[in-house]
Amino acid sequence: MAVKLGKTSFERLSFERLNKWKEIPTAIIGDSLNRQNVMANRIAPVGFGSMAGQAQTVSVIAGDNGAIHAVMDMVSSTDILVIDGGGYLERALWGGILNARAIKSGLGGVIIDGAVRDILELKGMPLPVYAAGITPAGPHKGWGGQIGGPVSCGGVSVAPGDIVVGDADGVVVIPFKQESKTYDTSLERIAFEEQLLRKIDLGEDLSEVFKKPKIELL
Repeated sequence: MAVKLGKTSFERLSFERLNKWKEIPTAIIGDSLNRQNVMANRIAPVGFGSMAGQAQTVSVIAGDNGAIHAVMDMVSSTDILVIDGGGYLERALWGGILNARAIKSGLGGVIIDGAVRDILELKGMPLPVYAAGITPAGPHKGWGGQIGGPVSCGGVSVAPGDIVVGDADGVVVIPFKQESKTYDTSLERIAFEEQLLRKIDLGEDLSEVFKKPKIELL
């Protein structure tokens, strides 16, 4: 079956702007998005470092990575490849060979709601990889898939061009139209937490910040 091609082009942020996102923890970003748009904790880091970039999306049939190979000719430097594998963990969609190809293309990172393999190789290579699981079983090919368009990854809707940030805590997605507002809110949140830490260090009263629940005797 053929791979369907949707939207692969979108308005791009500058390299400098994306690097600024890499400096903000995913926990801060998630809080700034009303604690939404945070991928489920099954999407965990298995590779190198933190990442920030814009999403190129792929949706595949369970265990089939043909569409992933096809999209590798379409990605741009700093893109984050977001793969909707349906959470299927019995066949690896990604491994050492695709990782080497991704590094050669300048890809900024990979997120897979599915399984990967060649874990020791992935950990030794300079590309952030996040996945839902691990298996040595190889993929199928020929069932088709879709490149471009909205996907679901880790329980979060991701559209081409959305900003994707990953660190040791996990992955968060900023809808493109909310990028500027979320960035400003994140900086405000960082300043607030720094002020809070200073108050803790000084032993100041925090009752106005952390409202205590009513306590009743048993």
